[in-house]
Amino acid sequence: MKLFIIYMILSTSILAQIELTQNTLQADSGFSHDKTSLTQFSMLSGEWIGEAFGGIVEEYWTKPFGNSVVGLFKLTSSDSTVFTEFFQLALHNENYQLRLKHFWYDLTGWEEKEEFVTFQFIKKENNRLYFNGLTYERNDDNNMTVYLAMHNKEKKSVNEIVIKLKRKGMELNEELLNADKAFAKLSLESGAAEAFRVYLSEDAKQFPNKRDIISGNQNIYEAMKPNNDSHTLEWFPQEAEVSSSGDFGYSWGFYKSYSKSNPSIINEGKYVNVWKKINGEWKVIIDIGNPS
Repeated sequence: MKLFIIYMILSTSILAQIELTQNTLQADSGFSHDKTSLTQFSMLSGEWIGEAFGGIVEEYWTKPFGNSVVGLFKLTSSDSTVFTEFFQLALHNENYQLRLKHFWYDLTGWEEKEEFVTFQFIKKENNRLYFNGLTYERNDDNNMTVYLAMHNKEKKSVNEIVIKLKRKGMELNEELLNADKAFAKLSLESGAAEAFRVYLSEDAKQFPNKRDIISGNQNIYEAMKPNNDSHTLEWFPQEAEVSSSGDFGYSWGFYKSYSKSNPSIINEGKYVNVWKKINGEWKVIIDIGNPS
């Protein structure tokens, strides 16, 4: 909480035209930027999530439309909202400005009614948008870094805050991919039958090649158990994607099966697993293998 308070006190001291940091710029007096189209800010569009200020931060930016881009920032700690920001990016006095207002969790405003924090836009350079004391860097389609220059009143110095953001939903993709990797690891450690027993839902279905569909966790376990001690089933997860609901997704990769006494590969191919989050845990509800 101390960090939150420090941030709140210093938020009104965010640098505008005082000093530069390694990744932020300031505009010279009388600076006027190139008034290109609002579409140059489209790289901000979307929902983003990361960790900063002792909690989870979320940002949402609309696509450029009409004469502005608007958005929302939220800081959450210990499952409680600490504060939010509402911001607007638009032309003011013939220059693009990012204007924002802070609100406590109960919508009590920080700034006076007619006041707001302003970041003047300086320039767009490659994958970076430079504002006074604030830089957004689009690393790739799903990652963005924010650099924020802050004035430390006690030390009379300038600090640079770095916030790593991911496109919202990507963290769930990683979570699901890690679940599949843990599933694969358990197969090597305890055998495929045991791994499937642990990771499959009670009503899961398995689609063996050229064989009847097997329904139910216990039936799948019994079907795989005879080969558990004599064969190894190994797979290599490649990608996972979670639906917007956050509780449904799929993963895919490559697999190989071989005899423990003779490690020559006897079967290999690709697989797809369909997952569902049940009571907070990812479980496989459909298992499909496609031999090469």
